[in-house]
Amino acid sequence: MSQARYYTAAETRELDRLTIEKYHIPGFELMQRAGLAAWRALQTKWPEARCVIVFCGTGNNGGDGFIIGTLAKKAGLQVKIYLLDATAS
Repeated sequence: MSQARYYTAAETRELDRLTIEKYHIPGFELMQRAGLAAWRALQTKWPEARCVIVFCGTGNNGGDGFIIGTLAKKAGLQVKIYLLDATAS
């Protein structure tokens, strides 16, 4: 069984940059694809879920969470989204 590979925020930003430059895929489209993939994974893991809570940061990947929340809402789930700002005091 293979080990899952996780990327740091810096590695993810670099992968996004390279994908945008090499394949000319807009950043917004990458965000939509990531949100959709995460939503599908959530549905697979918890198919009986009726509500979802999404925590979004203010960085680049925060938008993915809003995509997940939107897809969940369209699917009829109860959705709560929390926007977290680590720079706030």
